[in-house]
Amino acid sequence: MFLYMSFFCIAIIAVLLAISMYYVKKDSVDGRLLIWKVTTDMIAERPLLGHGKDSFKNTYNLYQARYFSSSKGDNQRERFLAGNVQHPHNEFLLIAVERGMFGLSVIVLLLLFIVLKLKPASSHIHYNEIISLRGGCLALIIGSMFSFPLHIHIIQYFFIMSCIMMIIYYYAPLVRIKQYSLNALALPCILILGLAYCYEDYRHQNIITLLNEATENTRYGNYAQAKEIYQNLISEYPYNGMVLFEYGSFQNRLGFHNDAIDVLENAIKVNTDPNLFIILGSSYENLGDIENAYLNYSTSYHIIPHKFYPLYLKMRMFQRNKYRDRAIDYANQIISMDEKLPSPATSQMKSEAYAFLATGVALWNTFDDYEQIETTESDRNNFIESLTSVTSSPYVWGG
Repeated sequence: MFLYMSFFCIAIIAVLLAISMYYVKKDSVDGRLLIWKVTTDMIAERPLLGHGKDSFKNTYNLYQARYFSSSKGDNQRERFLAGNVQHPHNEFLLIAVERGMFGLSVIVLLLLFIVLKLKPASSHIHYNEIISLRGGCLALIIGSMFSFPLHIHIIQYFFIMSCIMMIIYYYAPLVRIKQYSLNALALPCILILGLAYCYEDYRHQNIITLLNEATENTRYGNYAQAKEIYQNLISEYPYNGMVLFEYGSFQNRLGFHNDAIDVLENAIKVNTDPNLFIILGSSYENLGDIENAYLNYSTSYHIIPHKFYPLYLKMRMFQRNKYRDRAIDYANQIISMDEKLPSPATSQMKSEAYAFLATGVALWNTFDDYEQIETTESDRNNFIESLTSVTSSPYVWGG
C-alpha cells in the first residue's frame, strides 16, 4: 500500500511540475507542440517504413510550409512560433519519421528489454555497475521525449556504450566470463565506436573550417581561391546540404545565376533552409523567370510565415516587372502584418510599402503600363509534382 501511495504522490508532483514549467516557458512548449503536430503529418504519409535516414532535417520545413499554406495554418500564435526546424525535439518521433513504426517498435522493444529485463538481484556481482548505467539510460530516455540529447555525439556514445556494458555485465556471471575476459570484450567495443564518432566529428569540423575559409576569401575578393575550395568540397561531399547551399549562394553573389540554380536545385533535395529558397528565387528573378522566383519566395515565406523579407521581395519583384495588382497586394500584406520582434529592417520594409502605395500606384494609374500574371491550377500541381518526385516531400505553392 505504501508503495502505491508513493507512486501516486510522485505522479501528482510530476503533473504539477509539468504544468508550472509550461507557464514558465510557454512559447517553447507551444513551439514544440506545433513541431509535433506537423511531424505527425510526416509519419502519416509513410507510417510503416518511414522516409529514410536524415529525412526529417531534409524535408520537415516543406511539411511546415504546406501546413501554413493550408487552412490549418491560420493560427497567428503558431505562425509566430514557427522556425527553421532541424529536429522534432523528441527522439522517438524522429525514429518514427525516418524508420517508420516498424523501426520505432524495434527500438522501443530493445529499450524495454534493457530497462525491464536487466534488473539484477542485489547479490549480482555487478549489481552497482548495472544500476548506475541503468539510471543514466533511464534519464536519457525520459529526456529524449522532450528534447534531442542523442543528437550530441558524446551523449549518443555514452548511451550506446551504457546499453552494451549493461548487457555484458548482466550476462557475464551466467556464461562464466571472468573479469579480465570481460574487459577484453568491452574494450574493442569502446574503441571501435569511439573512433567512428571521432571520424564523423572530424569530417563535420573539416567542412566548417573549409566553408569559413571560402567565406573569408569571398569577403576579400579572392573569388578564384574561394571557388576552388567550394569545388573541392563539392567533389568530396556531393550530397552535403550545407556545402551545396553555400556554393549556390556564392554563385548567386557573383551573378552566375544559371550555375547557382543548378547547384541550389540539387541542394533542396537535402536542405530546406528558408534562406535557400530566397537565394534560389533571386537567381530565377535575375534570369527573368518570374514564376519560379515567385514560387520559391512563397515557399520561404510559408516555412516561417512571420518573416517580412519574402513578402518584401515579392513586392519589389512585381514592382520592377509592372505587375500592378500583385505589387499592391503584397504592399498591403506588409503594412497589415504584425511584427513578432520590431526591428529597423521591418520598419524599413513597411516604410517602402507605404511609399509605394502613396506614390508608385498613382504613377502607374497615370501611364497604365502594367501586365497581369496568371498561374493555372495545373501549373501549380505540375510544379509540386516535379519536386515531390525528387524529395519525396510536399512542396508548397504560395499565395
